[in-house]
Amino acid sequence: MVHRVLSVAAVLVILVGIALAADEGTRATVKNVDAENNKITLTVGDDEKTFDVSKDAEIYTQAKGKKNKPAPKDALSGGLKSVKANTEVTFVTIKSGGKEVIVSMKIEGMAKKK
Repeated sequence: MVHRVLSVAAVLVILVGIALAADEGTRATVKNVDAENNKITLTVGDDEKTFDVSKDAEIYTQAKGKKNKPAPKDALSGGLKSVKANTEVTFVTIKSGGKEVIVSMKIEGMAKKK
């Protein structure tokens, strides 16, 4: 019973963290993608960092909607495999097992034109 309560509490903490970070994110440029191992190397400022990418990470594009509000998110077909080097991204991470893991990544400049 205690384990179940602690598990539910941990999930809630993660979800709250994701919700609070949803409006924020870190901008970076893609250096390399290793889709087989769910890893991505990004250039963040002057630093190059390799991150694990959650298997259920939200990878999407998003155009501007009406009155400069964001349009609905459009999941990137192919997920991580479709992310190319030199692409600008905005990503959100959580701490998991002592590592930063990407849980959300917005691909900049690839939104569908209407």
